[in-house]
Amino acid sequence: MVVGLDLSVKNVSLDEILQLIQDIYQLPE
Repeated sequence: MVVGLDLSVKNVSLDEILQLIQDIYQLPE
């Protein structure tokens, strides 16, 4: 996982983070 991303998420909404995570998990296998 990207640790640097954890520091950036502090400036964004939890909603946006969840959407980002879902986007990553929806990647084609």
